[in-house]
Amino acid sequence: MSDLLGRLIADTISFPGFKLAPDDRTSLNEFTAIAEIQEWVLFRAAEYHSLAQSLRSLHNASVPINRRLPPDIFMEIFRRLSNADLYGCDESKYLILKLLHVCRHWRQIIMRTPSFWASVFNEATANGIRESLGRMDRLAFILEKTGVRPLCPAMYSDARGRLVDMIVPHAHHLSGLGLVSSRRRLDRILSEDMPQLQHFHHILEV
Repeated sequence: MSDLLGRLIADTISFPGFKLAPDDRTSLNEFTAIAEIQEWVLFRAAEYHSLAQSLRSLHNASVPINRRLPPDIFMEIFRRLSNADLYGCDESKYLILKLLHVCRHWRQIIMRTPSFWASVFNEATANGIRESLGRMDRLAFILEKTGVRPLCPAMYSDARGRLVDMIVPHAHHLSGLGLVSSRRRLDRILSEDMPQLQHFHHILEV
């Protein structure tokens, strides 16, 4: 019974209404079991999806702005975007994520530029961060992308406790630091090796 049903399905798939390549029609006609047909269809759909993504990426890469503008000019444009938009106090305006998803070319340029992420991190902390799990997770992501670029955060916001804990593993590439903290957190960060530190401003939390 299942073999008969499989043949009926295969015959139905071969009807002109289904837009399939000749090779795909030939492959389908070789199956008789429903499970085989479904497995093959899902496999081919995944292959076509991957091909479509590659073609869209190729199309985006070929547009004039991506072909003519050098990476350093792209990064200068991105840096000039306001920090309020970059960090995104409003979840729907988190522009960094939007930039990363415009096209593969933009994503590669941004992901390979630690100085961009360092600038974003410094500006985000200077402008104040309201503590929330989502925002702190994003800030941790940004911090990891800074590589060993010099950092100069100003941690005076309500999230400063979490920020101190986050910055300690990166103390070796701090060039400056502004901080409001308890004595305990101050002692913790001062116990780290900070060979690049040039200026430091601290206000004791009361």
